[in-house]
Amino acid sequence: MTVSVASGTLRARGNAALLLLARYGIYVALVLMCAIGALISGSFLTITNILSIALSVGYVGFVAIGMAFVVIGGSLIDLSIPGVIAAAGLIALSTEQTVGPVPAILIAIVVGCFVGLVNGTAVGYFRANAILVTYAAQIIILGISQAVAGSGNIYAHGAVFNWLGNATIGRVPLVLPILAVALLVAYVTLHRSTFGRQVFATGGGYQASRVAGIPVRRIVMTTFVISGALAAVTGVLMSTALGSAQDTIGTGYEFSAITAVAIGGTSLFGGEGTIGRVLAGVLVVGVLDDLLILAGVSINAQGLVEGVIIIGAVALDVALRRVRTR
Repeated sequence: MTVSVASGTLRARGNAALLLLARYGIYVALVLMCAIGALISGSFLTITNILSIALSVGYVGFVAIGMAFVVIGGSLIDLSIPGVIAAAGLIALSTEQTVGPVPAILIAIVVGCFVGLVNGTAVGYFRANAILVTYAAQIIILGISQAVAGSGNIYAHGAVFNWLGNATIGRVPLVLPILAVALLVAYVTLHRSTFGRQVFATGGGYQASRVAGIPVRRIVMTTFVISGALAAVTGVLMSTALGSAQDTIGTGYEFSAITAVAIGGTSLFGGEGTIGRVLAGVLVVGVLDDLLILAGVSINAQGLVEGVIIIGAVALDVALRRVRTR
């Protein structure tokens, strides 16, 4: 009897520790990584390096927000992001001189929304596999982008695009305040609206939500539209910052986004997550990449590290689900 009670106490303490790790571990990890960076290099905590990290995670931040909506809604992942980023940049820069900068940006975003609509319709209304559908969409979009771009880049020429790519507020690149607005809108949408509650409900229990009268198919479709729109915004901002667009500018962004979402505590099984922890996950990805570069780790090895992190995040997610269902 005594052994049974002691075993139950240890199990309860282990479960409590696991829950604390899930809630606060990402913030502790971020602080520890910054401390390690300061020890590795004296340049880590300089304003220049901090702004460099912030700028790199700024672009990941947009796609991570969109990915969070998709994942929380129960659809696991959106692999079409690289194609949408490339297509949006190419469309915006190639049409800017013909239709003007604002219409060019709007056209690019509409294209991103359309790709999301197609993905969301297939996944939400026809229950197609999200991985297969979005991967196929990426291949198609990248093929079209390569045909448009040919063997070279498309360059920005207009004054508005040149300003947008280089604008700062003080020393802060304009992309960061724009990201802050996107995060605020995403927070209100996901955590303070009926739509947000329906996204959580759909991801947490699709059939139960459908029986309860929630328009689950439309909810799933809308999450992919949001992801497509934010990927398109990323493509426009990246292309104007670089001064050119090419079919490879979005490569790897889908994996950086899912890494940020996963280590930020968003359940890859759907129904759980917060925009605040998604932001923390984005920062961890940015700081980690910077640390690996400072340590002289190759780009291929950086991808391996991110893969291991995703596996660890999934394992923690599975363990937490088991704890909560006991």
